[in-house]
Amino acid sequence: MSSSGNNTCITPASGKKLRVTYLSYNPSAGVEAAFRFGAAGGLFLRNALTVGGGVIAKDIGGFYYVDGAVDEALILNLSAAVSTNWNAFYLEVERGA
Repeated sequence: MSSSGNNTCITPASGKKLRVTYLSYNPSAGVEAAFRFGAAGGLFLRNALTVGGGVIAKDIGGFYYVDGAVDEALILNLSAAVSTNWNAFYLEVERGA
């Protein structure tokens, strides 16, 4: 990812939603970064980093997870055009699961 604003990471198959158990990002320079589901969803795992090279990670794990809505993409939102590596552990699940 390297564009300012919303950057689509994962789009689920039609009729499915993403169930995420781990997220991380590692920007190359200072930036405010956060994940969201959908283009206008609420931001989470949000941090303002003053320098690059630091990994921000959240292991939701175990029996805990965050879900997007059906057909909703996982997005990494960046306050500036900064090259950023990201990682996610997720499943695509059926509607209502």
